[in-house]
Formats: sequence, C-alpha cells, structure tokens
Amino acid sequence: MGANHSNIKEDHTKFPFWCGYFPDADALELLKNKNEFMLRCLENDSLSLTLYGGPEKVVLQ
Repeated sequence: MGANHSNIKEDHTKFPFWCGYFPDADALELLKNKNEFMLRCLENDSLSLTLYGGPEKVVLQ
C-alpha cells in the first residue's frame, strides 16, 4: 500500500509534497484510523479531491 506519485516537487518552503492520488484502500484506511487527513497544495493551484466511502461520495474543489 502507499500513494502512487505522478511526480515529486518542492515548494518555496523546501518541504516535499506530492502530486498524485491515494488508492481507494489507502484513503479509506486513513479516514478510518484518523478520521482526518492533511492535503497540501500551492496557494494558486487548483485542487480537486474525491473521496468514496460506501454509497456516499464527497467531492471538494
């Protein structure tokens, strides 16, 4: 298990971040164990996140 990375970059703070996706099992495992997660992106970049859990679907943009 683990996130698949489409590319690895560094932002101006020099902290690593990734651009890619969580496989379904990983995303659900994170939500089940922590009931929260952190997602970072650059301030001016657009972001779309879709989570599936059972019959419900949540989309954030």
